[in-house]
Amino acid sequence: MHCGGTNYPISGPSVPASDSWGLATYALFDIVNRQLAGHPAALYAINGGNDLFGIFMTPDHAERARGALPRKADWPYLPTLEPDWFGMYHD
Repeated sequence: MHCGGTNYPISGPSVPASDSWGLATYALFDIVNRQLAGHPAALYAINGGNDLFGIFMTPDHAERARGALPRKADWPYLPTLEPDWFGMYHD
């Protein structure tokens, strides 16, 4: 997939099938956050897979949420291109 001059490989012969969910998550959040560049808030991910959702928050709000939530798996995060967790915090 291409958007805004960036190529986002999500599936295909060169992409491991096990990475498609993480790559699709990264693409969605990266596309939105590129459009928010310069704005104080960003779109943060919560959970993953079928339970994935996004929330707009500032980095300070995200840090405060991480301090208040005991399970790392519940922390808001900015998806990355790093398998296996693609930026999601985990215990």
